[in-house]
Amino acid sequence: MQTLRIHHAQAHNRQLLITLPENFPENGLEVIVMSEDIAFTSPVLAAPQPSDLDALFSFLATVQPSGRSAAEIDQQILEERASWDR
Repeated sequence: MQTLRIHHAQAHNRQLLITLPENFPENGLEVIVMSEDIAFTSPVLAAPQPSDLDALFSFLATVQPSGRSAAEIDQQILEERASWDR
């Protein structure tokens, strides 16, 4: 595996253009983007905000019941988990 580190890249419209050196492989690439901005928090890793939970509960109130009992749902979960071990 070869590594190419580029400093001071600037995003334009939240997009990056990376020009690889001529002798660098073009297949099987993995790109990791890091920022020195410590104020950025990934929305995936951020703790849920109370407003997020309010929105979730509001959405759940609009969902129609499935008509299945808790026992039926538990049985489906057990069957699904059992299929993982096959």
